[in-house]
Amino acid sequence: MFDQTSRYATTETTTHVNADGNEIVHLRRRFIPDPANRPVIATLTVMEGERIDLIAARQLGESLVYWRICDDNRAMFPPDLTSTPGRQISIRMPGAG
Repeated sequence: MFDQTSRYATTETTTHVNADGNEIVHLRRRFIPDPANRPVIATLTVMEGERIDLIAARQLGESLVYWRICDDNRAMFPPDLTSTPGRQISIRMPGAG
């Protein structure tokens, strides 16, 4: 259903049956893995005008995996990570957590 690089690639689905018998397939809740369980491979200082997708492309080789950096830093809203120049963000070893 999702690209293998998607944060939802390994998220299970479940089915809800409405009162009228219609089935609705949906994703189960995705829990963010504890970043403390994975080693830090880089610490970056955010520069003025940086974007999280461009950081992901530079650091991880793919802009679409920006969500890994969000998970690593417990950011629910990706722009929060780059909105303050000088902020330190961590890049952690990929893994289940």
